[in-house]
Amino acid sequence: MAWPRILVTGGTGFIGGWVVDALCSAGTTEVVAGVRRPSPRLERFPVKLVHCDLMDRGSLEKALRGIEVVIHCARDPAKGATVEGTRHLLEAIRARSVKRLVQMSSIAVYGDASGIITEDVPASPIDQYGEEKFAEEKLCQAAAGPDLTVAVVRPSLVYGPFGDLWTGRFIEGIAAGRLRQLGKDGRGQANLIYVVDLARFAAELSLRPLPEYSVYNANGAEIPTFDEYFDRLSRALGQGPLPVSERRAIPKGLRRQVRRAARLLLRTQQATLKKITHGKPNLESALSAIEQTLQRDVNDEPSSRFSRHVVYSNDQARRVGLQPRTSLQDGVNASVEWAKSRGLIKQ
Repeated sequence: MAWPRILVTGGTGFIGGWVVDALCSAGTTEVVAGVRRPSPRLERFPVKLVHCDLMDRGSLEKALRGIEVVIHCARDPAKGATVEGTRHLLEAIRARSVKRLVQMSSIAVYGDASGIITEDVPASPIDQYGEEKFAEEKLCQAAAGPDLTVAVVRPSLVYGPFGDLWTGRFIEGIAAGRLRQLGKDGRGQANLIYVVDLARFAAELSLRPLPEYSVYNANGAEIPTFDEYFDRLSRALGQGPLPVSERRAIPKGLRRQVRRAARLLLRTQQATLKKITHGKPNLESALSAIEQTLQRDVNDEPSSRFSRHVVYSNDQARRVGLQPRTSLQDGVNASVEWAKSRGLIKQ
């Protein structure tokens, strides 16, 4: 199998780093990782590191020199910079005559749709992230043509080692006793895909014969409820079944508002609080614990995030190489081992 020369943008990120891993594991020696700063995570791979800033056209054109395929995993959290960065990337791709782009999008483009979701369901994003991803998709679709093949991947909830959104913060919450069974609010489908399976799919799309423009949902093989997922994490942590939530005197919606107010206070009065606690180890430790808890408590999120009944169809992606091989239990075990090795939880 002759591999093309591939640039992975966001090469030090959660998904991008695993794409680099998947490409190297598949045997390609022509991998370039686009990074903004070096990372020890990539040191064990035979890859070339290049500076790649989506907002710097010069660095993009240099990074794309000799590249045939781009797997675009980078995202700039600054408002608007993600879409504008992808626009710059597409311009540089055109200038360098790159032949193929694999664009990492998200199921967030579907918004709060429910039921069985195929790629034919119209996009209807409801938050900034989904809007940005859909805007990127439209740019990619406009750029696709005889000279550029574009494959858009819409991953479901990506979990696994080095991940925070659907992995690390839940592990920390369970270990600290903050996350318990959600009951009826936790019975929605957790459409999880293990990050290694997603990365292998992205690598496969760099080789497959594809139409000029195509879109693929990427979901895992097992779809538990959120409570089942959290329970698996709890057991893998050695804490046994996830405890049932206790009745609380303060309604959840009110608690969420109180916590938001507390975060605002911490943010606006941070200098004063630091001054008060400076040189007082017990107070410094308490303030740090409060800050961490307020920032990472999953109970702040709307219950609809975990109660919605929805399944993202994999059928189209399977026809072009998606093989979600990792069982939920294996993925959970690997995630917990990673969290322990990184000191995210006390052992």
